[in-house]
Amino acid sequence: MISKTKITLGFLVICLLALVRSTVVFAIPPTHLSLHHFSSVNKTPGESVQCIYEDKYGIIWLGVESIGLVKYDGKNYTIFKNDP
Repeated sequence: MISKTKITLGFLVICLLALVRSTVVFAIPPTHLSLHHFSSVNKTPGESVQCIYEDKYGIIWLGVESIGLVKYDGKNYTIFKNDP
């Protein structure tokens, strides 16, 4: 028969392992976020942005409902339309 002390000790070991595991997960450094405000001066083409994606080169790709695909390099917009 397992004694009450061994059960308590086992429970404490499991709790300690769970605590150590959770601190490793929360110790991951946060990524740097950069926000850019679009005003009427540097307005995005189109009215309704449906999706946003940033590629590994830092290019922002926008899926715009009334336009199509828009590439934003930080200064200029390039519009890619689907003209069948």
